[in-house]
Amino acid sequence: MTDWREKETERQKALSKRLLFYLRGNIDAVRFCIDILFIGHLWDDLIDKDKERTPDEINAAFRTAMGDIPTNPFYQDNIRPLSGLLMSAFLQWQDSNVLMQGNADDSMTCFMIRNSLMVVIHYCLLLTGGPIWAEQQGPAFWHEFGAGITEKYQEFLEEQHA
Repeated sequence: MTDWREKETERQKALSKRLLFYLRGNIDAVRFCIDILFIGHLWDDLIDKDKERTPDEINAAFRTAMGDIPTNPFYQDNIRPLSGLLMSAFLQWQDSNVLMQGNADDSMTCFMIRNSLMVVIHYCLLLTGGPIWAEQQGPAFWHEFGAGITEKYQEFLEEQHA
């Protein structure tokens, strides 16, 4: 998984630039999205242990969760819908970890719901640009951020059976 707080790669810079477009130049919204991705990826690494995390990285995630996000103006302006979506994303991710041990249908469902933070980010299109913007840009957003999903699913399946 991409860790948005590590040394920025060209790919990460490009994705950040695209988020800036989809979120209509709202820097606070971009920061919120990058922050939730950072926390989500680090949390996943702590649970599945597929990447070693340092105390500094763990401290940074907690600082982000407890300090940066609650004081982010975009989050403050949209706390009601975002907090509900974040809780739903957390519950879906947690459910996916249980489903990972199941049959082929469970495995597909697991893969589908474990990246639900992307739904939160997609909702931010609506919050920053309104329903017409979200409707117009939604398919391009999913196309762009879903690029390579077939390969990612195959890697996911291989990791499950390793």
